[in-house]
Amino acid sequence: MWSSADTQVATLNPNEQLNSGRATAIEVGSSVIQATLIGVLADTTLNVTAALPNNPLAPELGEVARFVMLASQAITTTSGSAIVDGDLGILDQARSYYAGFTAGVNAGEFDELTNGLSYAGDDSTPPYVVPVPYASMVAFINQSRTDLGIAYNFLAADPNPNAATQICPIELGNLTLTRGVYKTAADVTLQTGTLTLDGEGDPDSVFIFTIGGNLTSGAPGGDIVLINGAQAKNVYWRTAGKTVIGTNTKFSGNVFAWSEVNVLTGASVTGRLFAVTDQVTLDANAISKAP
Repeated sequence: MWSSADTQVATLNPNEQLNSGRATAIEVGSSVIQATLIGVLADTTLNVTAALPNNPLAPELGEVARFVMLASQAITTTSGSAIVDGDLGILDQARSYYAGFTAGVNAGEFDELTNGLSYAGDDSTPPYVVPVPYASMVAFINQSRTDLGIAYNFLAADPNPNAATQICPIELGNLTLTRGVYKTAADVTLQTGTLTLDGEGDPDSVFIFTIGGNLTSGAPGGDIVLINGAQAKNVYWRTAGKTVIGTNTKFSGNVFAWSEVNVLTGASVTGRLFAVTDQVTLDANAISKAP
């Protein structure tokens, strides 16, 4: 477990992640960095001589980090979808609310899902396996629901601890944006062209989009391109309505939609798809959890 004594000088990546312990400079100064492992504690002073400006603090995902897709009510697909490197979860309905999937050889497996398992609150054990360290599937689902809500609310916070809030354009096509927090109360579209996200040479650049309505991408544009070190795992889309990812487009980032996430025919996603109160629907899509 890592901590920074002065988060105005430096922050650390969230605990229990692959890159935990990596520090980001916020402003010039000094902070004591502390590490604790099984009761053993050590600390050192980090001196910041130059800082990366306006790099938002990302949400802590907790159990949500393991999922490529989470929905309150249902997850549905047509034939032809391929989902890679993450788990699926339905939080508030039974396993029967997975639709269109082909059951695999073992409990929780789908033919459409590679390197991941599916979960629902009514899964009995055995044959289903409860993730460590939880005592029951219900406990695991409840914690996943809690962590999803925490992350969703964090993304709505204004201001972010590390970055000022900027106005989010209501049409994102043909724009190039650098790291930061972009916020609007309106609906947002990505339709007139490609959105380019520029990491400016920093692979830890974080992009947060907080949208008070719906997010809709699609023809004649709709693609998202990452350049100069920007990574899909560090892009967050928080919508107070639904998110629609357009036909045959290429989308990057972690979607936290209050209602639905609809991925239209042939679209591909690198990231995560979360529907807090409703469902995720797929139509012959390629979905890969951002590494």
